[in-house]
Amino acid sequence: MINFLILIEDQAGRAQFVRLYDMYNKMVFFTAFQIIGSHAIAEEAAQEVWIGTARHIGRVSGLPDEEAKAYLITAAKNAALNALEKEKKYAAWEEESFDAVKNRSELYELKNGGGSLEYEYLVNIVMNLPVKYSRTLELKFVLEWKNKEIAEYLGISQSTVASRISGGRKLIIEKLREEGYYEG
Repeated sequence: MINFLILIEDQAGRAQFVRLYDMYNKMVFFTAFQIIGSHAIAEEAAQEVWIGTARHIGRVSGLPDEEAKAYLITAAKNAALNALEKEKKYAAWEEESFDAVKNRSELYELKNGGGSLEYEYLVNIVMNLPVKYSRTLELKFVLEWKNKEIAEYLGISQSTVASRISGGRKLIIEKLREEGYYEG
């Protein structure tokens, strides 16, 4: 809870937040859990609710208890539905991207004395990159999403997406150089 209190500047707001948190924390989690069915994801959804509540404590603190409770239930439902949608979208993306990789038989050539690498080898390199790079590169080059779509999905800025794509490319080239498949 202390992480949420950092977001609140005044002592009265903090006291109100603590009171709401103590009264409704279990209810917020349970509401999210009923929708999601996953303990970990429900916890994340509940955290989103409390972060939003902390950021807008001025609006929430003025509500009577029953209205604050209704607000928190609605926020928990919305956070759970958003988390569930994100999980479904990620699961579909993951399945689609890996199926696409498995079903490709074409070869991609990298100039190095006429040598070539299979697509699966390149995918293996990408999959062994840090997750922030591999996830971004898969969305960009396997699913062919636009940077704006990737940014919205991952909850980052478009400039961060561009940086991750550039950084991921550099790491791939570095790996290929190490293994003697790329000169340049």
